[in-house]
Amino acid sequence: FNYATKPFVASVLLFPLMLVTSESYIPSTESIPLIVYAVFFLSIISTYLWKKAIDMIGAMKTSLSMNFMPVIAAMLSYIILGEDIESYHVIGTVIIISGLVAINLTRYKKS
Repeated sequence: FNYATKPFVASVLLFPLMLVTSESYIPSTESIPLIVYAVFFLSIISTYLWKKAIDMIGAMKTSLSMNFMPVIAAMLSYIILGEDIESYHVIGTVIIISGLVAINLTRYKKS
């Protein structure tokens, strides 16, 4: 499968489950933007960008960047949702950055 067919296959496989568990078969007007976001941005665009990142910078650097996902989520929740930055956010960010620095230092020492 390529990045564009996976969401389609997932939708086809999950459709019978939705019929069994859902009270309403027609999505509400409030849920349509969420469905569009999940289908296009989370499933198709993010997968495409991930593949492009692997092609551009390599699998090792791309996989290391996944560690920043909690940091980015905390920053976006602060910016978009107005959430507070707590001490555990700062501690987690320091641990993530320390780990990435340690990995990069050991990689350069081996070279």
